[in-house]
Amino acid sequence: MLKTLSPRRMPSLRPLTITAADRQKLQELLESDICLAYAASGVCSDLALKLDIACAADADAITSDVVTMNSTVVLADVRWGHLKVVRLVYPRNASGEGFVSILSPLGVALLGARVGETVQTRLADSPTCHRVEKLLCQPTNDGEHPAHQTVHHT
Repeated sequence: MLKTLSPRRMPSLRPLTITAADRQKLQELLESDICLAYAASGVCSDLALKLDIACAADADAITSDVVTMNSTVVLADVRWGHLKVVRLVYPRNASGEGFVSILSPLGVALLGARVGETVQTRLADSPTCHRVEKLLCQPTNDGEHPAHQTVHHT
C-alpha cells in the first residue's frame, strides 16, 4: 500500500545526518506518552518521517554546520530580516524565550538543517521561512554538556 504525503509532510531530498544518540533519544520520545498530546498537530508524525530518512552517525562525524539537539542557532526571518537566537531542546527543557521544542514545527524543521539553509514551517496557516545564519553552539562538536549552556540574546 502506498502512502501519500501532503506537501507539508514531504521529506527533503537532501541528505540528512543526525547523531546516533539524538536518533535514539528522539525515537524514545516518539514512543512515549508525550506524543499523545501532540497527535492532532502532526508534529510527531513529521518527526518520525524525518527520523526515517535520516542517517545516524557518531557525534564526531557530524560536521560543525549541522543543527543537532541542544544546538544554539541564529535564525533570520527571510521575509523581515529579523534575527533571533534559539536553542533546539527536548520538550521538558522548552520553557522560556529562546528555547524551541523538537515537538514544534520549527523544531522538527531545524533538526539536521545546515548553516545557510532555509527552513519552512506553517503557523496558523501562514508559511514562515527562517535561514540558519550561524551555529553559536553545537554540543556534539563543542564537547559541552547541554545542561551547562545558556541562551544569549542579541
